[in-house]
Amino acid sequence: YPIKLLRYWFMYNLIIEEHARLGRPLRVCEIGVDRGQMRRYMQDAGFTDIACWEAVDYKLQPELMESGYTKQIQANVDLPDFSLAEKYDVIIVLHLLEHLFEPEQLVTKLSSALVSSGALIGGFPALPQLLQACRQKKIRLTAADFEHVSTFSPQRVKNMAQRCGLSLDF
Repeated sequence: YPIKLLRYWFMYNLIIEEHARLGRPLRVCEIGVDRGQMRRYMQDAGFTDIACWEAVDYKLQPELMESGYTKQIQANVDLPDFSLAEKYDVIIVLHLLEHLFEPEQLVTKLSSALVSSGALIGGFPALPQLLQACRQKKIRLTAADFEHVSTFSPQRVKNMAQRCGLSLDF
C-alpha cells in the first residue's frame, strides 16, 4: 500500500472520531479537493453518515460529479474576499496550506466557519522549527504556480491554531 495514501487513512480516522464525538451526521467542507480523492476514500471505507459534504476548489474537475459531494463551489481561497457562507462540523484542508503564501489568513477565515467545537483537519509536509523559515525562503525563490510556497513545523501549526482560537489536538 503506497505510504502516500496514508494521508487519507489519517483523515478518515480523525473524521470518524469527530462523528463519534458528535453522535450525528456531519456537515463537512473540504477545501482543495482536486479530483475528490478524500470523499471517495470515505465512501469506499463505508462512511455514509453525512448531512452534507461540500467541495471547494479553484478549478472544479469533471471527476467531482461522481464523487458524491452535495455541493461544489469554485473559489480561490487565496483571495481576500473568500469566505464560507455556512458553518461546518469538519473542515478539511488536506495538502492545501503549503500552496498558499499566507496560510494563517485562510485558517483564520476557516475557524470562523466552524460550529462551536468543530474540527479543522489538515495535513502537509512538516519539518523541524529550526529549518522551517530557511526552507520556506528557499522554495519560494523557485516555486512555479500551484507548487509549495509555505513550510510548516509543529511550532508554526501550534501558533496558527492559537491565533485563531483553536486548540491543537493532534
